[in-house]
This record gives sequence, structure tokens and C-alpha cells, in this order.
Amino acid sequence: MKNVSVLLFAAFLAFPAAAQHKFALVIGNADYRTVTKLKNPLNDAADMKTVLESLGFKVDTVNNGSLKRMTDAVAALKARLRASPGSYGFLFYSGHGVQSQGRNYLIPVDAAIESETDLPRQALSLQNALDELNAAANEVNVVVLDSCRDNPFDWSPGAKKGLTVITHRPNGSIVVYATGEGMSAVDGSGRNSVFTGAFIKHLAEPGIEIMQVFKKTGEDVERETSGKQHPAVYTQYYKDVYLGAKPAPGPDPAPEPSPGFDPATARDYIKRGNFYFEQDDYEAALADYSEAIKLEPGNSYAWAVRGYCRVFRGETEAAFIDLNHAVKLDPRNAYIFSYRSALYVSVGNVNQAFVDSDRAILLEPNRGFHYYLRGKAWQTKGDERKAKADLDRAENLGHGLLY
Repeated sequence: MKNVSVLLFAAFLAFPAAAQHKFALVIGNADYRTVTKLKNPLNDAADMKTVLESLGFKVDTVNNGSLKRMTDAVAALKARLRASPGSYGFLFYSGHGVQSQGRNYLIPVDAAIESETDLPRQALSLQNALDELNAAANEVNVVVLDSCRDNPFDWSPGAKKGLTVITHRPNGSIVVYATGEGMSAVDGSGRNSVFTGAFIKHLAEPGIEIMQVFKKTGEDVERETSGKQHPAVYTQYYKDVYLGAKPAPGPDPAPEPSPGFDPATARDYIKRGNFYFEQDDYEAALADYSEAIKLEPGNSYAWAVRGYCRVFRGETEAAFIDLNHAVKLDPRNAYIFSYRSALYVSVGNVNQAFVDSDRAILLEPNRGFHYYLRGKAWQTKGDERKAKADLDRAENLGHGLLY
């Protein structure tokens, strides 16, 4: 490793050792204004949040969400996942959902949908939400939908029940419906819906792989509904997923970089590059990030991670070129500014590092990662009082490590 990257190593590796990063969004819509209110979703959302937090997830919650709140929350989840490439994402929705013209929609509580043509404007498209999460290029996203109730709108007496099969399931995704295509789910007579009650019970079991969670949930739901409700699982991810702690390990098999690798997609090159990066194989990572840029020259994330990788190879000038270009492509991505601020610290330009750190904090004032790096810059400058204030703030918010 060349000397130019030593300071960056010190800055980034000074964080506590990183566990698997896990981020979740939980939405519970119950108090609908123009259609039937629902009894269980707020309880479902609260109990799901509790279980996910016990498994180490950082959870954002939206209760009785408008379209804007739901859309903004999905965008925030995408940003968290995109900033942590190997992370697990989880989206849970409990509330009304309908299908129309082969697409699925999650209904905000304030939606005034007078006809089927209002759906694209007033409801959250499930496909759009999946595409947003797919663009994060993280490890895997699990999407669980307890929304397969009867269509609640007066204009749809002949409409199909429940949700329809997703026409495009992104790679790296596992999507679960509370019941099968075109079927209605039971809302439940207790605190939770039948599906969510069974799901959170098994999700909390220690050392259980996600497909076993769904298998046990399905068995419970079928038994409790006398075979009337059958949960459906659609997967485009084929490695084991443990949302909590893994079982006691035996000998670890050698990791495989990219099963199902598609050389036509920038996303797969970025994911494989991230794998190589985490194995300290910076040459292979750089090659994959470069291939991603060839496929998608406008992908700011690819430029940013390539610049970050170049730092670890001691390629300061090239790192600045990549990070400067990433900023031009996406001037509202706070993490790019934090990357570049750390690079400025490594070359002794602390004043410019403060400019980038301040910009990152302005864009994301509640992200501990940015305060941590600014705190390190204050330490370099010798101002321990300001350094402590930023480092304490980072500790309170959580560091939000990238790697």
C-alpha cells in the first residue's frame, strides 16, 4: 500500500468492526379516509419493527402514510442501502393493496381514488418501489406484503382480488405475499393478521434461514385458515439469508463472488467489485467498477466506488478525477462528498475536507458517518473540542459504515 492511502485507512478502519448492515422500512396503513379502515396494520407494523430491531436492523416506520411519506421513505431506504453495498434491505407493508392492468399498488391512507386511472398518480407502485431498491445495488432486499385484501373501491366490483404476480422481479430480491396471486388474505381476529402473526413468530427464532421462516409461516397460515390462505414467495436470490444471527458455524466454505453474474448489467459488476474490495483485491474490484462505468457512464455510484477503490491503491490523482466526476453526476449524494473529504484529509488539504464534510452534513444531517469524518478532520487540524463534538454526534447517530 502506498503512503498516500495510509491516512484514509486510519480514518476508515478506526471505526468499530462492522457487522452485517441491515436497514428496514416498515409501513402500516390502517386509518383510511375514503375506504374501509383496517384493524391490524398498525399493530403489525409495531410488532414487525420490534422484531427487526432485535435482529439488528435500523428501522424506519411510517404509520398511516400519505403517498409522499411512503415515497420519501422508500427513497431514504434506497439511500441507506446504496451507501452500504453489502447490506440487507427489508420492506414490510401492511394495508390495502390492489392490482390494475397487471401492476400492483399500495394504497396511502389519504388516497381519493375515484377510478382505476387514478391509481398511478395516487398510490405507490410496487414495481417502482422494487426498482428503486434494486438501484441501490446492495446484497439482497426482502419485501413482505400483507396487503392481499379485497379491492376496497366502489368502482371495481369486477376487479380481481389481491395482488398479481410481479412481472419484473429484480435480481437480488425476495418478494413475499401474505397469500397467493388473486387471493384474499385474512385480516385476523387478534392483535395481528394471520400472516404477520405467524411471520414475526418465526422470524424471531434464533439462527433461522429466511426460507425456513417462510416455510414455517406458510404452514401456520394454512393450518390456521383451514387451507384458505397460502402465502406466496417469489425469489431472485439464491444464497442463504439470515436476518438475525447465523447458527453456530462449522468450517466456513470459501466465498463465491457472484453466482448468476450477468455481464450485461452494471449492477452485477458493482456487486462483484464490492465483493473483491472486501477481500482486499483492489485490482479486481477496480476492473469491475470500470466495466460498470463502461456499461452505464452516468452511474454516479460506480464512479464514486471506483474513486474510493483508487485511494486504497494509492492512485490519488485518479481518485480525485473519479470522485469529482461522481459529484458532477449526482451533486446531492452526501456519501460522495464524504469520500472526497477523506481523500482531502489524506493529502493534507484539511480546509477543503471541511468544505466537503459540511456539504455532506447539509445533505444528510442525521448520518453519523459524515460527522465521524469531519471529527477526524478536526483532529488532524488539532481542534479536539470540535473533534469531540462531531465524534460524539457520530456515536449517537451510528457510524453508518460503508465497508
